Amino acid sequence: MKDYSVQCDDLDVQSFHECQKQLSDSGEPQGWGAKFEPADSLSQDFYSLLYKANPRDNEDFEGDQRVPKIVEALRLSPNYDRLREGCRFDELYSTATACSLVHKVVSKMTDSLDKVADNDTSLDDVADTDAAAVRFMLNESIDEAHEEVESMRMAVGLMAGDEEAPLLSQDYSLTQVKSLAKLVKDNEKYRKMLEWVGKMKPVAHEEQRSKLSHGVDEIYDIEQGNSVGRLLPTEFFKLKRCKQQFYKEFSEKQLLQYSLRGGSEPLGKGPVVLILDNSGSMSKDDRYYWARAILLVLHELCLKQKRDLHVVAFNASVQFSGAIQKDGVIEGKALMSILQSRPSGGTNFITALNSGVDLLKDYSSESKKPDLLMVTDGNAPLTPEWKDEFIASKHQLDFNLYSFVIGQPVQDHGMFEISDHTQTIDDLDDASVYANLFNV
Repeated sequence: MKDYSVQCDDLDVQSFHECQKQLSDSGEPQGWGAKFEPADSLSQDFYSLLYKANPRDNEDFEGDQRVPKIVEALRLSPNYDRLREGCRFDELYSTATACSLVHKVVSKMTDSLDKVADNDTSLDDVADTDAAAVRFMLNESIDEAHEEVESMRMAVGLMAGDEEAPLLSQDYSLTQVKSLAKLVKDNEKYRKMLEWVGKMKPVAHEEQRSKLSHGVDEIYDIEQGNSVGRLLPTEFFKLKRCKQQFYKEFSEKQLLQYSLRGGSEPLGKGPVVLILDNSGSMSKDDRYYWARAILLVLHELCLKQKRDLHVVAFNASVQFSGAIQKDGVIEGKALMSILQSRPSGGTNFITALNSGVDLLKDYSSESKKPDLLMVTDGNAPLTPEWKDEFIASKHQLDFNLYSFVIGQPVQDHGMFEISDHTQTIDDLDDASVYANLFNV
């Protein structure tokens, strides 16, 4: 194609335009390069540079000669390879990054681009623009685009509970992803929240791995595959007599192997309800962000275990009560609402716990055992009559209640008498307490 300075075919152009439409429909603004007439051509070139395995120059290019100069300058940037690493073979991320990059390049270099009208003019020779300054603007654009897209990738992982999740999903919108990415990028406390997520995840996964029931493995059939430990002895003769055939069948998973049954299976588990204190005192020492880190780790665990996750956020009243994920569907709007809310007001345990119990009543008596998890830094009175009613509900619905109290002795706390496990959290950075947090 003569319109693009980087080699591409009709399928590349179609894929880029389809991804552009997807991103626009999901909340990405239009007009990435409105100030630069050949912006569409430049966007396609950037997409090809980022997406293709081995992008090559198009020697038949007949378009605006400013475009290949910009493309070449970007390819020579020391940060170009780093930008490609996160985009190669990913159409949506390549498109998002290309469009972001065009917008930033055009915004920073409008004056310079207008002066590179002469085909014989080098970008480094633009009048009144030092070559080093031009290269600095290009490198700065690459760094900003990389940071923006990596922030989106991080936000997608948090929203989807999966670091390998696609950029777009029916469970969350691009607007929600970008909103969360901006929160983390611009707010130091949200970055602290992510640090806690990073500390909690290994402990949480280790705790869940320790709760597997192991049966006896037994051979019950023959199947095709490439598990070396289960290959039939006859298959190893191929390795001696016909290596090419062995490697071919290994790569295609067509070797004969034993089929096993039994082994490790996750214990049956029901829904989880996380009851989060959102009163004014939770703003102290970043307690609010620590509690949201718990939510994000539970979000990932419950997705992997196919468990429903509900949240009750409360102060003197219930601020939110509903599903974060149910039947495998993530409620992105609900998750963002909780992450963006701010602590305020007093504390009322009764309304919050009643709301949590009501969420469990939607599940049939045949459902697997549910868990309630409360995180609070306050205390509130619980009447004897209400305690009796709550304990009766525990027996009827067969759920456990785990209570974690920040900075208060548990024996003197109102939750002590009705909880199956109550624990004081004195140090939010103490990893030794995380195991109990995720023992659900």
